[in-house]
Order: sequence, then C-alpha cells, then structure tokens
Amino acid sequence: MNPELSIALGSAVIALAALGATIWQGFLTRRHNRLSVTPLLKLDRVVAHNKEIAVILKNTGVGPAIIQTYDIKVDGNLIQGRGIARMRAALDSLGLENYSFEIYTPFSDEALAVGESTTLFISSPNSTDGERKQIRAVVPRIQFIIRYKSIYGDESLLTG
Repeated sequence: MNPELSIALGSAVIALAALGATIWQGFLTRRHNRLSVTPLLKLDRVVAHNKEIAVILKNTGVGPAIIQTYDIKVDGNLIQGRGIARMRAALDSLGLENYSFEIYTPFSDEALAVGESTTLFISSPNSTDGERKQIRAVVPRIQFIIRYKSIYGDESLLTG
C-alpha cells in the first residue's frame, strides 16, 4: 500500500469518526434541551383540621406545562360538564351540594409556569367542623385526570 492511499484512508476514517461524534453530540444536546423544559404536575390535597380543604395543582418541573385536557372522576365515573360546572357536579354527587367552594378549572392550551400553582377547589373558610369533616371524608373519592405537554410537545398524564 502506497503512502498516499494510507493517508487518504486514515483521513477518511478520522472524518467518519468526527461525523459520528457530531451526530451523537447533536442527539445528546437535543435530549438535554427537552429535559431542561420538562414540566411535572403534582396534586396536593390539603385537608388540615380547622382550615379550608383544598386541592392544589402545582408545576414542580423545570418547564411550563401546557394543559391539554382536564377531566374529573368520582368513584371511577367520569363527570360530564364544562368549566366550573363539572367540578360543582362532582362535589354535588358527593353530597356537598349545599356547601360553598371556590372552584377553578384549567382550560385547554392554558399554561402553568414553572413553580406556579393553582387551587382547583377550596372550601369556604366559614365551614363548620362538621362540614369540614364530611368534606375531608369524600375528597379522596375525587380523581383528576390532566393531560399536559411541554413546549416541545412531549405529552404527560397526571392522575390523582
């Protein structure tokens, strides 16, 4: 093998190795970029004694969460309706129709920023001890199903 051919083959091997390393680095960079804006939604059920009872939705991830769908189930049954009427129907089905709540419903394409939280519902501060006891007893029967995505379009599902 003559020296020119050896040099040409060596150069080709080095160029292919550099191309492979560049493609791999691009793959890792893209993966890192997606992970660096991944939202993570979490539900907190606050049922402390002598205080309001609330369900709070929090984004504990590192990127905004874009809400796609928001559903509510009570005892495994999907509650129909739109907006706050759906949450009111869920509470009514649990025997809480005469109780006062502040209710919030996230809408499709609404974003929850990093560290942001929103209260899905909270009982009245004027609730009696008996009312709070009844609310605490039935809150675990409510299930929230929230489908959301990152700014890259990666979808996730929160059930709780």
